[in-house]
Amino acid sequence: MCPLLLIIIFLFFLIVLVFTYANDSGDGGGGGDGGGGGGAVMVAVVVVVVVLVVMKLVVVMIMLMK
Repeated sequence: MCPLLLIIIFLFFLIVLVFTYANDSGDGGGGGDGGGGGGAVMVAVVVVVVVLVVMKLVVVMIMLMK
């Protein structure tokens, strides 16, 4: 159960970082959505990769527990 809790905490930490980065890029862009678009795409790609890696880790943990 402890590793699962650590993974959840890690996910929350990553989500906070992503939102902080997204907000920073948004503030910098101001009214221009075009500039923020590239940052949003980068954030989306990073989030997808992280989610896939975490899902694989969770599957491995479940397999190890069984």
